Amino acid sequence: MARPKKPDIKKNTFLVRVGDDDTLTLLDALFKSGLFASRNELINRCLDAGAAQLHRTVFTSKGKKLAAPLALPDTSNPFDIGRALKQIEHTTDDMFVVAHIMEDLLTTLFNVEYAKLSGEPVAADDMLSGRLAQLPQKLQSVKAEIIRAKMYREGKQ
Repeated sequence: MARPKKPDIKKNTFLVRVGDDDTLTLLDALFKSGLFASRNELINRCLDAGAAQLHRTVFTSKGKKLAAPLALPDTSNPFDIGRALKQIEHTTDDMFVVAHIMEDLLTTLFNVEYAKLSGEPVAADDMLSGRLAQLPQKLQSVKAEIIRAKMYREGKQ
């Protein structure tokens, strides 16, 4: 399969007029943050963050255009974007709670089996009270490392 032709570097300059005041305000705030050496760097970072997502929305994984493209959020209405972000936040919170419940249940089952294999008695009250829901030390270390890495990525060391 032939590799796609690279775009001509001499033809990669575009004039873009941003007509949305909210977008301009966001871009201005980002630029004033001092994290970007130039507006060009800022716009390229914005494109990096959104171009791949937009491509996935419009095209299939094989590069063919979708018959009915997925609806993009209405970026002209900041309330729609805020509402969509709130829904994502609630879904993420729900997933976290479900994952924690699953962790507790699986840990309890693991500890029950371990106790049986070790010849230790297991009481039903121990299962219901949560006394058996403690992760083994090795998994506690793995979980702690994942949490530390996440906090580091978010700048909350």
